[in-house]
Amino acid sequence: MQKSSLGTLFPTVDELDIYRSNFTEAAERLGRNGLYHPVVKEEVVNTDVYYTYGTPTNISYFLIENPKKSLLNRFGWNVEYPDMKPIICYLTFLDAEYKEVEPSEGCIIELTTRKNPHGGFNTDTKKFQVVEATTDFEMNMFVCKLAPYRENIKPINPLPSPEDPNHEDVFFNRKTIYSEGKDEGATN
Repeated sequence: MQKSSLGTLFPTVDELDIYRSNFTEAAERLGRNGLYHPVVKEEVVNTDVYYTYGTPTNISYFLIENPKKSLLNRFGWNVEYPDMKPIICYLTFLDAEYKEVEPSEGCIIELTTRKNPHGGFNTDTKKFQVVEATTDFEMNMFVCKLAPYRENIKPINPLPSPEDPNHEDVFFNRKTIYSEGKDEGATN
């Protein structure tokens, strides 16, 4: 009989579920709440990726706007320039209704921030896209690298591609212009 690769104190599946529920509750109380738009379809046109999003769900998260270098190194997200750090989000495994979520590259998370720095509770919601998503070592939460979301507009006409060569010189169409009544030897 082969010995298990997990230690005797490693959490069981039931214990992981309890930890995830506890983390979800802690994020609801101490963290932030936002909307999560899952990717249901991914379409690649040449080098551009277009996503189709599903129904948004309420989620809880912790936001780290100024992550430490050790955190970035742990996930391989360290950047060359120390003044340009990505935004990191700890996202729960469960949404507000305690159903499983699984963020992937391209999904959107709406973050709410305070609009007025000097009092008041006016808020502003901004969309961020998940650039990379992984789990922490204990499998309690997702760790997501975020970037500001930019709307992609699909081209109306298909772009030229090896599969569709009919459009290959769509930008280089030339009109043929004929002139009448001029001979090569005629003078003005």
